[in-house]
Amino acid sequence: MARAMSDELDDTAEGILIGAPHFQLFEKNCIDDVYLCDPTVDRGTILDGGYSYRSVYVPSRQQGQQYRVGETVLVLEQVIAVSGIHCVQLGSEYGHFIAGKAYRQMPSPGVQGVQVVITTQERVVASVRNINRKVMLYQHPSATTAHSQHYEVIDYQRPSLPVSGQDIVIPYFPECGDMVWVAGDTDGCSGNQQWLGHIISVDSLSQSVKLYFYVERPNKEGCYVKETSTRNKVHWSSLIASAENRWERDEFITDMR
Repeated sequence: MARAMSDELDDTAEGILIGAPHFQLFEKNCIDDVYLCDPTVDRGTILDGGYSYRSVYVPSRQQGQQYRVGETVLVLEQVIAVSGIHCVQLGSEYGHFIAGKAYRQMPSPGVQGVQVVITTQERVVASVRNINRKVMLYQHPSATTAHSQHYEVIDYQRPSLPVSGQDIVIPYFPECGDMVWVAGDTDGCSGNQQWLGHIISVDSLSQSVKLYFYVERPNKEGCYVKETSTRNKVHWSSLIASAENRWERDEFITDMR
């Protein structure tokens, strides 16, 4: 059915839907968003239901590009986490749309070429035609609260390469034995609290680590020792950055915070 619909399109910008179709009813605000994508369509001809798919392949995009549910894309330069790919009947034709959560752009951190976005609760619908390219999100080592998180946008499909080393963002992936800074609970605290942890195991499937927390010795600045023998499970999204410097027996010495 998806391929038959795609054959009726006058070009390949709409893409070819992939996977078994699942029928679902759309909420009114979703239909309104579909109409805003193409106001030339009679609002009354847009059906209140359509088919959902797991991915869409666009042959005309970047020598063929497949977009999947769960990925993050740029749509007219807005960052969107894709939660659904839908085929909607627009009168006598069909349109392919993505639905997802939008990210809001934050002021530049002062590094050329680095874009920072923050999570929002805004739900958006956009035409597959308007997808620019895929991006990746990497948690930015800045303010993170229980209500929002900051991410650096890794624009790996950009048309032109970075012009300097400062433009390159390298994600951090934890390894056993690493010392890391962990985002702490800021409730009741001023500023952004950070904890120091020593990773003892990594679970890539659940994207989490187990670690021991380290605390600073009283009257010995920059010297950290194990807090307790309790192993703590921490998600990768709470890892801010790798902690540098050296070990002296069972003490970790660092002046970075």
